[in-house]
Amino acid sequence: MSSTGLVFCVIVISITLFLPQSLMALLPPTIFVGIFLAVERRKETLKAISYGFVIIFPILLYLSIVWILIVGAAPGSNSRQSAFLYVMTLCSKLFLFVVFLQSTLGSRLAIGAMRFLSEVRLPKGIKIISAMTLSMASTIRASAEKAWISLVANNLLSPRIAWKNLRNFIRFILAIWMSIVGTVAMRLQTKWALEDVRQRLGDHFSSAHERSFTRRDFLWAGHALLTMGLTIAFKLR
Repeated sequence: MSSTGLVFCVIVISITLFLPQSLMALLPPTIFVGIFLAVERRKETLKAISYGFVIIFPILLYLSIVWILIVGAAPGSNSRQSAFLYVMTLCSKLFLFVVFLQSTLGSRLAIGAMRFLSEVRLPKGIKIISAMTLSMASTIRASAEKAWISLVANNLLSPRIAWKNLRNFIRFILAIWMSIVGTVAMRLQTKWALEDVRQRLGDHFSSAHERSFTRRDFLWAGHALLTMGLTIAFKLR
């Protein structure tokens, strides 16, 4: 699939996943995601599923404790069974969303974010903002890692589970915050201004690199729109 077709399918399926209010209505997007993984991402299926499980399992535990054990009912209902269905529906939506996003955009961005953005047929301003956002995210991650290493080197934190990690947690948060603010401010005021990043990104994202819909993209786009239609039909039943 081309990058443009991939982004279109991601947008349609992401909207579709948050339409249904029941587990039965999740059947069409579940089938779509399963077919997509089997046809387009066969080698990355297990990785995407395991990634989704790692992300969603803590959320499932938290929501189960809050809604099933403590509240004992779903919003607008009075039964514990409704709370169970509510938690399972919400976590199923999030699981499918994470798995589909990881198997599509995650693998493409890992290969080369700039190449992926240059191939997508989108307004140039959106591409520039997306590229700068991704750059900012990597800067924040590097700043957090620097703060962690500095506190471990000063014996304020331990790389393993230890009581002093909890005791110095506030210092850790402050160190991360100061590192992020300093690094991001420096990048905005010096590096990006001196290098004229906006102009260089504008030149990089020329229309010559954009890829239009292919025949394969039209098939998947039609399947995605059909999935949205079936999901809406399930919801209106």
